Amino acid sequence: MEFRIENSQIAVFFPKIPSIRRKVFELEEKLSARFLKPFTMLQVPDDAPDEIPRIQANSINGHTVLTVSQSNISLVTNFNNGYENSWEKTLEYLKNNFELIFSIADSIDAKSLLFTGFTINLFFPFQDEANVMKHFNQVFFPEKKISNLHEFNLRFVQRKDDVYFVNYMFTSTVKYTTQGIPMRLVPAYLTASEFGITLNIDINDRYGSNFEREYLSTEKNGKKLIEYMNEILSNKIDSLMQKGDINI
Repeated sequence: MEFRIENSQIAVFFPKIPSIRRKVFELEEKLSARFLKPFTMLQVPDDAPDEIPRIQANSINGHTVLTVSQSNISLVTNFNNGYENSWEKTLEYLKNNFELIFSIADSIDAKSLLFTGFTINLFFPFQDEANVMKHFNQVFFPEKKISNLHEFNLRFVQRKDDVYFVNYMFTSTVKYTTQGIPMRLVPAYLTASEFGITLNIDINDRYGSNFEREYLSTEKNGKKLIEYMNEILSNKIDSLMQKGDINI
């Protein structure tokens, strides 16, 4: 089933490092081949929640944003230039990002990682909104006709190897464009440009982090996340989207 890879996020989480801002120059030097300098030091109070970013940088190619807070590092990537339609190309890019984020964690002395997360958003286009709702009804509730369905959200979570959570969120989506400055940002003043289903797949090792004492996430866990994502997108996605087979 045709889909578009819209964006991804890779993140690692660790105990609070209060002096994280002091690492900015070291990070600029280490990452100068991939990210634009100078990095942005975000002006937030020292006592602000530790998850709020303190350092931010944009990749040279403009696709990826790096954020560093006192308790996590994140790489968010938007895909285009053919990557959005090729999981094979995207997979290689993301493998490099996994290596990069663990290298950054080492650079800031985040040695004890609590857990690692990997999220991808996929968009499955349909001709119109009616076909989106019809598909959802037929695939996930084939024994019952749902009338006047306007939008939907469906979420389920699987556990793997007593370490990982695999989260799936299906959402009906209408993408809008604007012409000029609309009076209000509501559909009455916007133009619908695309209809479809957005599937968010979030794989992480929070089960291990939550239920195993003294659990630490490692680069090996990161490789497992991308291994599971590759299995889903390469072999299981059609069965999931066309048959509603959640045993994946």
